[in-house]
Amino acid sequence: MVLTETWLTGNERDSHSLAILKETLPHLDFHHIPRYSGRGGGVGVLLHKGYHVSRNPLEYFKSFEYLDLNVSSSKFCSFRLIALYRPPASKKNKTPLGTFFKEFSSLLEILLSSPQRLIIAGDFNIHIEKSNRAEVLNFLDILRMSKLRNHITCSTHMAGHTLDLVISRDDDSLVSSVKSTQSLPSDHSAIICRLNTLKPNPVKRHITARNLKDIEMDKFCLDITSSNLYSDGTPVSNPEQLMELYDKELRRILDDHAPTKENDVILRPHAPWYTKSLRRAKQERRRKERRADKTKLTVDKESYLDSCKSYNEQLLQAKSSYFLEKVRASDSRALFRLTNSLSIPTQLMVLPEHDSDLQLATSFGDFFETKIKKLRDELNCCPNQDMSVQVPDTCDASLAEFDDVTEDEVLKTIKAACNSTCNLDPIPTSLLKKCTPTLLPILTDVVNSSLQAGVVPETMKQAIVSPRIKKDNLPRNELKSYRPISNLSFAAKLVERTVACQVNDYLATNNLLPDVQSAYRAHHSV
Repeated sequence: MVLTETWLTGNERDSHSLAILKETLPHLDFHHIPRYSGRGGGVGVLLHKGYHVSRNPLEYFKSFEYLDLNVSSSKFCSFRLIALYRPPASKKNKTPLGTFFKEFSSLLEILLSSPQRLIIAGDFNIHIEKSNRAEVLNFLDILRMSKLRNHITCSTHMAGHTLDLVISRDDDSLVSSVKSTQSLPSDHSAIICRLNTLKPNPVKRHITARNLKDIEMDKFCLDITSSNLYSDGTPVSNPEQLMELYDKELRRILDDHAPTKENDVILRPHAPWYTKSLRRAKQERRRKERRADKTKLTVDKESYLDSCKSYNEQLLQAKSSYFLEKVRASDSRALFRLTNSLSIPTQLMVLPEHDSDLQLATSFGDFFETKIKKLRDELNCCPNQDMSVQVPDTCDASLAEFDDVTEDEVLKTIKAACNSTCNLDPIPTSLLKKCTPTLLPILTDVVNSSLQAGVVPETMKQAIVSPRIKKDNLPRNELKSYRPISNLSFAAKLVERTVACQVNDYLATNNLLPDVQSAYRAHHSV
């Protein structure tokens, strides 16, 4: 995608726009040349990450801006892409059209010195539709003498002008078709151009993952009951030792059933409705396509078209069934999250520019630690004030200790929890929920041992801290633009929510909450 008038300036102001572009289109790379002085201008190109892209050195031209890229999808399929923008004549831009013709001819001499396939696209701000004008005839002569041709014959501007052009070599079939659409919120139309070139290489990422789908749950639960978590010896009552045993045994069992494997995977859109039957139908469609292409028989072509129709129907049915089931199983909050995820593109984490992950993590750690220390020092320097509040009535109730919870109470808390997983968890939350009947006694012991001892195990105090930008318009390279978000393990959240529930019940039962308080209280929003 070639873009003109990007309005990028090459300074810190661009970071917000570029970050949003990267988050919204993670499979694309944005190559651009900003306009360093003045308003407007700038050209850019959005390309799939599967393309190999290199920049060619630029010459300075006064009458237009351009970006020169070499684009290749394989060793034998490459072309040169020029994104060009010529500003229209105005009070500030008094460069004569003759200067543009001279400089554009100089650029073509450079480009045509190489036999490489060529495409030039952009906003030339020349009224090509007025074919009798001298400047149009002059421009077309330049193209004809350079053995180039323009593929745009329709209007590209809301006023009926043809200003945006797509140019290639006269004897090259790189451009197969072009069309325009005026459905964009712009005075210029979008030009859709189909190129005769190979698809970009698939984008791959090196990952370390487990194959959780192939875990046999019966055997997995049986190994849990056979582990030291269910030993017949002296039961472990110390919360520290119990959490250590819980983490150690579950990690060992998970490694036995789904060991971590390193692999290079192709990045594809998330499609949870894509089942094994759909995969088989797609493979069958591809097999019939190869056969029809090989034999050229009508019967094989019809068989291929039938398989295409069948696959599309199965795909539509799978999508509909998946989302229909999601909607039926959702309460109001889950339904809002589902609608939000479908209507708003998934955003990647915005981070400052950095040379290494370790350096960035160290910088954030030092910054947050310094900030907390500064806050504590400021609080210590504050003058002591009498913060006591006179209460007319006395309260005889007290919360001296926490009550043990039953398995039913723990089960209710587990079911209410979402499936998000922390890297500190010994097994993923989704897998834990599948074997809840087996792990429920263990998790109940973990919660009760912590409540009885009045101690939070050290492993539960550990968290994965992720920086999140406070507002989208803040400078992304300044650490103060971020806030720390802590992600605790599932067991820690279980204990935390149990304690919060008992404290809230105590406060509510004894009427210790202010009548006017609505924050952090269910069903009290005003």
